[in-house]
Amino acid sequence: MAYARLETNWQNGSSVNIMARINSFNKKCPLVAKADCIGSELAVPSADRRGPSIYYGLNISPYKEPAEQFDPILIVNFWNKVAKASNQDSEWQVIAFIAGKYRLMNLRQTQNPFTACTQWERDEQKKKGIFAAAFSGLDMRYSRAITTDDLWQREGYWDAVCRFVDNKDSVPNNRSFANQEGIISFGDIPIQLLGAITPQQRNKLAAFKACQIYLYAELAEAYVLRSQYKVSAKVGPRTEEEYDQYLRNEGFCIIQTKNPLDLTSVEGNAMELIPYIGQKGQNRLWDKDLAKPTFEKDTLARLESVSEFPGGPLDQWRSRIALWKANCEAEFFDIVGKLSDKSKLADAAAQYIKSIFANAKEVVA
Repeated sequence: MAYARLETNWQNGSSVNIMARINSFNKKCPLVAKADCIGSELAVPSADRRGPSIYYGLNISPYKEPAEQFDPILIVNFWNKVAKASNQDSEWQVIAFIAGKYRLMNLRQTQNPFTACTQWERDEQKKKGIFAAAFSGLDMRYSRAITTDDLWQREGYWDAVCRFVDNKDSVPNNRSFANQEGIISFGDIPIQLLGAITPQQRNKLAAFKACQIYLYAELAEAYVLRSQYKVSAKVGPRTEEEYDQYLRNEGFCIIQTKNPLDLTSVEGNAMELIPYIGQKGQNRLWDKDLAKPTFEKDTLARLESVSEFPGGPLDQWRSRIALWKANCEAEFFDIVGKLSDKSKLADAAAQYIKSIFANAKEVVA
């Protein structure tokens, strides 16, 4: 497929101005930690009105689903609104890669891999339904969610993993584990759980502890997404900097988001959370809250008790609502200002959560 650079492919001749506005906004948005300058490095299929593909890798949640896990797609959707306001028909598309089955790489010898995978696959499908509903609600026509098997079944995926293992000195340092004794070897993972891996590829990796293959599996995911889905950028939490830097050097555009804060955070003690993984004991807004008849009232009560400070959880929620509602930068900051009252913010947050999770239940069912 032929490619054309972003500036020459977009139809209205004002793409350079659109890029400037989006890059300016990224520097000011409270949910963006760091963003590479978006421009001509993002190639667009010349015969397609879809814009560049941007991927967002995430895991499944063993607990309830956090309401803040959509920040990356809210940011990209806002870019689409900026472009649309400038009469631009093309739009960025997000590939949400749900990689719950990668937990096989951290499996303990006491765990049954078949039982564990059955649950992880079920959880992946549930989260896939949630993101499908989010994309639909945000009218992101070309965005979609995929799961581990969508990559692991690709013929070239495990070949890419093996190539990274062969060239391990050129990739970031692998994660260290204090105790690897209890973690299974890669060769102990049943081959039928590994998609399209060949016996030869499995044998090549068999002697490694499974956790040692994790980083190479992550890097392979980016390259297969680039070849199969035309991905040229990654958006996700800033805690992935070492991994992001390697991808940046390989030509990927990187947009890093700030982690959500626990609602009990106070100035000087901001407790960062993983965006897409909920755990017991965390104080955040959840999908399951919707099931309560007192959902709106409870949301107000919880947000009213949250400490107010610059960049705190309330500011983060104001930014989410503004990204959801606004069509331009000026409108974004105007909406943020109008949500200074906690009761207005709580009402908007409740409506936002409903707009995504209420529809997700229909998709999953």
